[in-house]
Amino acid sequence: MEPRFVYLVRVDVAHAREPLLNEVYDTDHIPTLLRVPGVLRVSRYRTAAASEPRYQTMYELTKPEVLESKEWQAAVDVGRWAPEVRPHILNRHLVMYQSDQGDYDFSYTTPALHCEFLDVEGERDEHFRQVCAGTIPLLKQVPGVQRVGLFVAVRDGKPSRLIISEMQREDVVMSDDWRRATKDGRWLDDIEPWIHNWHKVMYTRAPSFKR
Repeated sequence: MEPRFVYLVRVDVAHAREPLLNEVYDTDHIPTLLRVPGVLRVSRYRTAAASEPRYQTMYELTKPEVLESKEWQAAVDVGRWAPEVRPHILNRHLVMYQSDQGDYDFSYTTPALHCEFLDVEGERDEHFRQVCAGTIPLLKQVPGVQRVGLFVAVRDGKPSRLIISEMQREDVVMSDDWRRATKDGRWLDDIEPWIHNWHKVMYTRAPSFKR
């Protein structure tokens, strides 16, 4: 299967401008970017986690070079986004990820999306992938989990690894089944001691457009 590329844009916005951000994103900015060749889908999420940027937008692209195209460069400045919203964006994080293991065909339509951003010490990287190959099927068996995939950052992006789990409910991560799947012995003993910069974030779906 061809790799999937997901460009993550995670931001905060000045509270007084939050309604404006949502309006412009959904009625102007995203429809414009969806017309750029190579942009397949765009989905938006919000988190209540105080330590993370509130909004996450996921752009599914055919290849990373889409961001360098003249069409993309022109589209990001079209309409109300640049003059009305961009000056009020805070705490912006931009990373391109490529699919590596597990599910590639995410729906980006489930009510909940669980993301684990992390880095792994270099000498444990291949072992990390091997353990994930055994852990992902366990996660997919948890009631309420729809799809799970491992992604790797492109061009030295940080955090370097991303595990995405599409879920039907936010409370799936509180279930005994989820705890058992995530506390598999190999993960606890062979992987967790070499993980750093680890962020677990639960998102709920915001209005989304897709081609």
